[in-house]
Amino acid sequence: LVTASCTDGSTYVWDQRQPQKPLHTLAHGQPMMQLRPDQDRELEDVGVRYIEWSHNTGQLYTGSSDGFLKHWDTRRSPADVLLEDLVDTGRGILCGRLSPDHSSLLLGDEDGRLHLLSSSNGPSPEEQFCFRVAERWNIDN
Repeated sequence: LVTASCTDGSTYVWDQRQPQKPLHTLAHGQPMMQLRPDQDRELEDVGVRYIEWSHNTGQLYTGSSDGFLKHWDTRRSPADVLLEDLVDTGRGILCGRLSPDHSSLLLGDEDGRLHLLSSSNGPSPEEQFCFRVAERWNIDN
């Protein structure tokens, strides 16, 4: 399968064996950012900025300017392709990355916040995170 995520808020999925028409159009909602009526969404909005295939065959995740992370299964019919809306970050999703074992997902939103999602069923320990400069390099030498 081949995908293309676009500024219209959709990801298009093609089967290479039948490239004339998309197999699926995976649509997100309206962007969090208010557009003026005279503005063209495809020119002013970032649309779908995050897409990543799952280790489960045919399944993928998309994140968009509507703030939603969606989970899809492209093996299903077009009417049932959306598995679920996993999370609403409240701000547009700009980037993301699954962990190597696919048990966690880190998302970045347009406000600069990070969202760490985990598939663990148990309670997660509360951790305090603090960013510090580890060392300063002298690059003048």
